[in-house]
Amino acid sequence: MSPTSTHPPGRTVAGPLDGVRVVELAGIGPGPFAAMLLADLGADVVRVDRPGGAPLGGDPARDLTNRNKRSVVVDLKASEGPATVRALAARADILLEGYRPGVAERLGVGPEDCMAANPALVYGRMTGWGQDGPLAALAGHDIGYIATTGALSMIGTSDGPPVLPANLLGDYAGGSLYLTTGVLAALLTARATGHGQVVDAAIVDGTAHLTSLFWGMLAEGTWRDARGRNLLDGGCPYYAVYETSDGGWMAVGALEPHFYAVFVSLLGMDADELPDRADPSNWPSLRAEFTTRFRSATRARWTAVFEGTDACVAPVLSLHEAAGHKHLTARGTYTEAHGVTQPAPAPRFSGTPGTLRRPPAVPGAHTCDVALVYAEDPRTAADRAAALERAGLDAVWVAEAYGFDSPTVMGYLAARTERMRIGSAVLNVYSRTPALIAQTAAGLDAISGGRAILGVGASGPQVVEGWHGRVYDRPLGRAREVIHLSRRIWRREVIEHHGITDLPVPPEKGGTLGKPLKLLNHPVRDSIPVYLAALGPASVRTAAEIADGWLPFLYAPEHAEKVWGSALAEGTAQRDPALGPLQVVAGGLLAIGDDAAAVRDLMRPTVALYVGGMGAPGRNFYFDLVCSYGYEAAATAVQEHYLAGRKKDAEAAVPAELLEQLCLAGPEGYVRDRVEVFREAGVTMLNVTPVGPDPARLIEHVRSWL
Repeated sequence: MSPTSTHPPGRTVAGPLDGVRVVELAGIGPGPFAAMLLADLGADVVRVDRPGGAPLGGDPARDLTNRNKRSVVVDLKASEGPATVRALAARADILLEGYRPGVAERLGVGPEDCMAANPALVYGRMTGWGQDGPLAALAGHDIGYIATTGALSMIGTSDGPPVLPANLLGDYAGGSLYLTTGVLAALLTARATGHGQVVDAAIVDGTAHLTSLFWGMLAEGTWRDARGRNLLDGGCPYYAVYETSDGGWMAVGALEPHFYAVFVSLLGMDADELPDRADPSNWPSLRAEFTTRFRSATRARWTAVFEGTDACVAPVLSLHEAAGHKHLTARGTYTEAHGVTQPAPAPRFSGTPGTLRRPPAVPGAHTCDVALVYAEDPRTAADRAAALERAGLDAVWVAEAYGFDSPTVMGYLAARTERMRIGSAVLNVYSRTPALIAQTAAGLDAISGGRAILGVGASGPQVVEGWHGRVYDRPLGRAREVIHLSRRIWRREVIEHHGITDLPVPPEKGGTLGKPLKLLNHPVRDSIPVYLAALGPASVRTAAEIADGWLPFLYAPEHAEKVWGSALAEGTAQRDPALGPLQVVAGGLLAIGDDAAAVRDLMRPTVALYVGGMGAPGRNFYFDLVCSYGYEAAATAVQEHYLAGRKKDAEAAVPAELLEQLCLAGPEGYVRDRVEVFREAGVTMLNVTPVGPDPARLIEHVRSWL
């Protein structure tokens, strides 16, 4: 066994299917294994688990068929459940389900439902009996499927019962592999034509297909339709297993004459004195000779005799023994990842190898991550925030960047919630005029009943120049102007201002008809809280001086005093006492459990994007911030990889220590301590993303500490 993964994370791509999105509706057996195959090859697989745990029990953290996946819990019988799955499917390439025929349709997540919004979706259906036929609606398992197809009748000795090959033959060979092949073939067609299709993968079909060779042999008369009497089913004495003196077994596959000659020679027998092997009537006597000979020594002795030869003989190893075999160890066939010995991804790719990126997905562990990032459905995310409000969430912050605009989502949140504050994080000061920013905040404050928080900031040159088409100049002056004018506008002053923005536009700048105005409406509050997003010393000094709150990003409390202490002190010295103490909003991913490293890894793409992809070398605030934390070499590596298009390498270069400092993830006692670390660093509001099977309960639990 290889001591570490043979396919470590951090390559340019996660595998040949990197970028392919898969939604798996949780089931058992072949469906999860097929999804694991896709995930091992780099696909982003989101498993939709049902409430209540696994159908067959067991520890989900040890279910290797769920490795490399993310998991969300969705109740498909609840009113919002089907819409959540359809939202995931709308942005997926492949959906896999394993329900009985008609069940997905009744739940509202059938092919027509999911493909209505995504015509290119490949909809893979995994069943035992198939989507139609007399048995289609009945229950079944691997043993029944391979029995019905005739495959089970082929396995075993002629004088004994059929032998069960675990569930490898039906579930995984006849089911998973055919489903995987089918959806990948359909994906090629979908990408060429823009049209998806339904893939009906039935275990009975796949298992029957596996017997194609033998149907040909039956037709030519070289195969008997009776087990244990043929060349490849153990009937042939030189393609069989033999017991050794210590109760072990040796497997013999000396089919070709030249291999057979080596075999009998090493067995210590003279081929010329043995019965003619080509005559099946001699097989019983040959088997007796071989049986007696193998029983004369131990398995270890026979292994030593045949090892390194072309006799085609091997010891029958247990799973534990196989993991330590020198050949499999040399190839890394078995590996250890996330504390568990397991098979490595297969097959091997020279340029884009598969990877072991995540441990088995515990049901619901990535609910918030998937809802906010993968589905990208603002209604779903807002509905989830409303549920968190009932658990004690005090405020929600709505990002914008170059995605959906935050005011629209904030308005929806205002309608869906009753108590929690709703903040923009942030409205950038280039994309809207100061007057429009003030109007927007006043409108949001009105429809939310006085719960709005205006979060503003300069964003960065990548968004401002690359998306909004504005020159990134005077960011601090613009922020000051927006805050100053917003407060005047909310007080319904008649606005006359001349600075970066002129209100009204003077004649010397082309103005002809404008005159000073005031806000038509009467705001719910004439002093809506304004929070400033800031990282650099001058910006942080400004936040401490004139803003109600400060919105830092990638906040590591261990370094706060060193990086921002002086700027905060200088700004506070100039602060109007009427503003009250500066509020500081910071935090990160929140999770309680032992798998903290996997949770923290969810932040790698975000950190890599901002440190590596925002701005340019020499002009990236987030890069400078991470350098000020003491991670100059790592920040440089992240930026170089990201700008060269090697995003996975950039993510891998983010230091684990930094991720730990940015998050509140670990055992309960550790998370309690982290909360205190943030508090002692000056944070007054924890801004967290809960990760786990029940985010609402997690918020409620942590809320009880505060």
